[in-house]
Amino acid sequence: MIILISLFAIGVILWVIAFKSDSDLFAFWGLLALVVFCCSIAIIPLCRMGDNSYIQGYYATKTTIEKAREKENFIETAALTKEILAINTRLAKVKYWNDTVFDIWTKDEYAELEFLE
Repeated sequence: MIILISLFAIGVILWVIAFKSDSDLFAFWGLLALVVFCCSIAIIPLCRMGDNSYIQGYYATKTTIEKAREKENFIETAALTKEILAINTRLAKVKYWNDTVFDIWTKDEYAELEFLE
């Protein structure tokens, strides 16, 4: 959130300076900052859609693992180990980035999921 506010503020300040001094350089950098700000805002819904699909995949995999363990199907459980590793790796990355300045792009529900065992 801090990054977005900073981009917006820098863009507006440079834009105002450009109009007062008739400088094309300030106008260019101000416009660039505002374009990056608008693109960053537009990306948020796309990131949220991706997070929703990963959350649904997480729950589907968790249910599959539980059913495989209930049936004591060790072959299926062993085959799911690779998928468990991929999901846990992705969760670790999400938990890390959710604690940084990039947290606005990650759903908190996704970062609160537990690691699969």
